[in-house]
Amino acid sequence: MHPGLSNLENCMAAVRDCDVFLDIIRPVYGSGKIGPRAIMHEECCEAVRLQKPRWFLVHRDVTFARQLLKPYIYRKDGTRTRFRLKRNPVLDDLRVIDLYNDVIQNETLLVIEGGIGRRNITTWTRPFVTSILNSKMYVKCAVSARGCNNHDGQ
Repeated sequence: MHPGLSNLENCMAAVRDCDVFLDIIRPVYGSGKIGPRAIMHEECCEAVRLQKPRWFLVHRDVTFARQLLKPYIYRKDGTRTRFRLKRNPVLDDLRVIDLYNDVIQNETLLVIEGGIGRRNITTWTRPFVTSILNSKMYVKCAVSARGCNNHDGQ
């Protein structure tokens, strides 16, 4: 971290300098909002733009809400409608779904859900339902690429 740089500049420099990118997408958009998007959103888009190998743990509520709300949020050409969502305990901001779409490049990129195992895969997403602490097991498995057993049945 460089004390002379803003939070955004430091975060973007860290993305540029990293070898692999790991993020957890939760149903809460984030507190570091700058302009129309949060710092985390900018970081994820930068990792995609730079084609960094990347892993994302995505809360199941995000993937579910995306499927449920997709016809209301997006037109057939992919542009956003004026649909608004009231803050609620499941999803606090529709930009979480925008972030997820940016990560999976709106389904134009091959996304393997549930594991890695093929060569040359740069994006890996894994939905999770349980706590963040339990999700660490998936991160360890993805990074080590050894596969593992999920003992909670999910």
